[in-house]
Amino acid sequence: MKNIDSIQKQKEQELMKI
Repeated sequence: MKNIDSIQKQKEQELMKI
């Protein structure tokens, strides 16, 4: 169950993209 980890990583990447 690594759904939260995946979402958190994606959110961090999106923030870095901005």
